[in-house]
Amino acid sequence: MSPDGGVATRMPHLDNLRTILVAWVIGGHALLGYSAVGGWAYDEFHEVTFAPPTELVLVAIIGPSGLFVIGLFFFIAGLLTERAVSRRGPGRYVRDRARRLGVPWLVSALLLWPASVWLVATAAGRDESFWWVLSHRAPLLDSGSLWFALVLLIYSALFALWRWLTGPPVPPGGRPLGGRHVVTAVPPSRRAPSWSGCGFPRGAARSATCTCGSGPPAQACSCSA
Repeated sequence: MSPDGGVATRMPHLDNLRTILVAWVIGGHALLGYSAVGGWAYDEFHEVTFAPPTELVLVAIIGPSGLFVIGLFFFIAGLLTERAVSRRGPGRYVRDRARRLGVPWLVSALLLWPASVWLVATAAGRDESFWWVLSHRAPLLDSGSLWFALVLLIYSALFALWRWLTGPPVPPGGRPLGGRHVVTAVPPSRRAPSWSGCGFPRGAARSATCTCGSGPPAQACSCSA
């Protein structure tokens, strides 16, 4: 259930698309872990890497597709942001984003990623403490593969702030067109009918359904509002 009492429906097509994108991310990062592309902890100590021709192929394939995949992730998030802010309100939306994006990013930046770097350094025979790895990483508070969570959190907070300052969007005036606004006509075979045959002046904007034949205009049209 949504906070406003309605039923929160899923969008299967977006769920399926995100599943495919996540599978690509997992496979791509698994390959990058054994190459000199991307600056991964395992490669920094040069234990095992692909041959240079293999790395070149990976760069040619993963590089351009990576730009598309990451951009598509952010595009999908942007499509759903407007509805989420309208349903929850800016304040609750930011708190939810901080919990779902900020907390995992902090855990990765302060624990998981420096711990992985420290373990690899220890296995490679380097005398580096966990605190040294945490405080001397470049950039500071490097979260590894969760960098996108911080970026998405920043953009989400900026959008919520903009919505809080400007208020909800004003819906466009008028109502959407319905069936009663459509004029259905069957044109004559040789001559276009006159609207005066329906009792309407020519050029008048009326909502009606008309059936016209090929006889004189005054007898050819049968209209109902």
